[in-house]
Amino acid sequence: MTMKKTVLAAALFAAPATAADWYQFATTDDGAVYFADRETSLNDGTFAWVWVRSDLSRVKSTSNRATKELWRFNCKMSTSMTVSHIAYRPDGTVAQSRHFPLDNSYLYEPVAPDTLADVVMRDICSGIR
Repeated sequence: MTMKKTVLAAALFAAPATAADWYQFATTDDGAVYFADRETSLNDGTFAWVWVRSDLSRVKSTSNRATKELWRFNCKMSTSMTVSHIAYRPDGTVAQSRHFPLDNSYLYEPVAPDTLADVVMRDICSGIR
């Protein structure tokens, strides 16, 4: 199972240069717009992975312009974790970059109903449950 996780993670980080297929899935009251990438999303029957990006250019309460995160879902348990987080400044440079180890199951959190993660999980995990 660990080898399978490693192969999936490597595929997501080292995917060929295919065009992303970003679709908008949410806009929040403060003006943030969220997109998920169908082109690089993967699932193995239990776990699903998807890149999510945010456009924060209209959000007054943050100094970041955008973020990209790799989300991993356990579709059968309705839990999620952030595997990678990158925040961008208004000039496009990286403000922050963090990566989290996959072997830390304590990083998984239940996906609350009617949240951004719930919307993406229902889409990306469809057909798995």
